[in-house]
Amino acid sequence: MHFGFRPPRVLNGHFQSFLSTTYCPNPRRTETRPVARKALLIGISYNSEEHRLKLEDQVEGALTDVKQMYNILVGPLRFKNQDITVLTDGPDTPRPLWPTKANIERAIKAFVGGTSSGDICFLFYAGHGHQIYNPASQEKDMRDKYIVPCDAVDADGNFVESKMIINDLLKNILVTPLVAMDAKLTAVFDCCGTVLDFSHHHCNDITVWERAALRVYRHIFSKTSANLSMIVPCTLNSFAPGVASNWDSRLKDCEGFCLLPKRRGSGYVVCISACRVEEFAWGGKKGGSFTRALILALRRDLHPTLKDLNMFIGVKAYSNAIENRKKKEQENPSKVAQHPQLSSLWPLDMNQRFLC
Repeated sequence: MHFGFRPPRVLNGHFQSFLSTTYCPNPRRTETRPVARKALLIGISYNSEEHRLKLEDQVEGALTDVKQMYNILVGPLRFKNQDITVLTDGPDTPRPLWPTKANIERAIKAFVGGTSSGDICFLFYAGHGHQIYNPASQEKDMRDKYIVPCDAVDADGNFVESKMIINDLLKNILVTPLVAMDAKLTAVFDCCGTVLDFSHHHCNDITVWERAALRVYRHIFSKTSANLSMIVPCTLNSFAPGVASNWDSRLKDCEGFCLLPKRRGSGYVVCISACRVEEFAWGGKKGGSFTRALILALRRDLHPTLKDLNMFIGVKAYSNAIENRKKKEQENPSKVAQHPQLSSLWPLDMNQRFLC
């Protein structure tokens, strides 16, 4: 997308690179190679002539969200232009950079390609999330989770399942290779639902009483061996069997009292979702309630602790959601619920810093 701040030569050169890149595991990073940082930003408003939803279903602030995220990456966080790929359905965006199913999948593979151990990867998505009930699903709630590319909309404004991207595919082409390469991924989704749906989220909760109980629990059992076999989510086996080959397949999903491991597995993967699986992500012309809260938090502190970040965006996102619903007068504000969620492959030390 052209926001007026990226020279076309950089955009085209980077896009040619991402079109021709295929995933190929890199050797471990050497001492002489600095840590690389790169970002993939995806914003979908569903307002293009070719792929248009009904007005009330459009995500009117998605392009604003991407622009604001881009600005903070190249500004205070000092990412390089050439290390950021932007896909949007804005009116001035070249077709090869539209967030279609094919382009998103290709961009993710290019984003992962060339990554080495220790590299930092940041993915941001603003658009629709969708869930479909599937009795054969491996998900705990029997619902498959999807993101909705711009071309996953038919002429009547309905979602087309075959054009949506299921979370299992996202895990296969995004998470699995980065974990295998021992890279670091922070994935942010401003959409309904939790998309990546990692097992460890209850134990990352920062509400006062739950955190107090967890601190006591971890203190009592701190002398107990907390190796990987105690905390690895069994759901990982379904999309990363190679990575999880040495893990106990009998493990159950996180119930909220996971011990911090003495030794964590490969990779650092954190998913920050705008809301919980049963909730909606609210937004307006100013952008998504969650993204606005996240941007404000990062302007206050570029590297807050995960605990402070989650508490701040939780309060601000809820406040922004109430404001948006009051303006539209389509919902009783008392019914609005939006609680951002941090999920991960491993139990998180919530005092560690946000990585970007």
